Amino acid sequence: MSGAIPMFVSGAAEKLAAIGIKCLAVAGGFLAGYAIGGATVWALDRWVLAQKAPDFLKKSVRVVAGVAAALLVAFIVFGDGTGGGWFGGGGGSGDGNGTNPSQSSDPGKQNDQSTPPVKQPDPKTTPKLDTPKTPDVRPEDPRVRVTFLGGDAVQGDRFYLLDDDPSPKTFDELKKAVMARKEGTPRPMFLLVQFPGDPRQRIDENSINVTQVTSWARNVAGVQVVWPGKK
Repeated sequence: MSGAIPMFVSGAAEKLAAIGIKCLAVAGGFLAGYAIGGATVWALDRWVLAQKAPDFLKKSVRVVAGVAAALLVAFIVFGDGTGGGWFGGGGGSGDGNGTNPSQSSDPGKQNDQSTPPVKQPDPKTTPKLDTPKTPDVRPEDPRVRVTFLGGDAVQGDRFYLLDDDPSPKTFDELKKAVMARKEGTPRPMFLLVQFPGDPRQRIDENSINVTQVTSWARNVAGVQVVWPGKK
């Protein structure tokens, strides 16, 4: 224990001496900058300004030059990385090899801190989702084509065209026509959804005027609904 105290005192004395030398270097930098600034402003005043520069400006230039030189010297001597950062604070782990103390030199410990691999789900335990299948429509199957109108094509509350009939129909008129068509055939019937090609006459697929027809056809009329591209 008695041998450790002189070693600690010796290390502290060396640091204080190093800081003192660096402070003297900063002071010397200020004096050098002050002198250089004074010489510069004297030359400018004599050869450029014809000795018309005020005294406070000359002194201000000397001080600014001295402060700039002092800051430059301080940045060099205190920021060289050998003194542990500015005035001995921060920087390095103290072991001389520049490593981060949070990093372990033991490879085994580093491997222990690695991110564990993500466990992949077992396909045997993954639940299967029931995806509704689009019904297959054959050429001989009975069907009715409903074109849903929007924009300029709507006439009052008439949003629907039935097959090739150019007269728009209301929801009630459409239901009567579909049920009459369904009662005339014993086979399952399909309702083919269509939309106009003109964007000015199209309607949103999620509009109530669309969903009320498709919902009624599936749940009430017992007609299978086929959307565009799924025929």
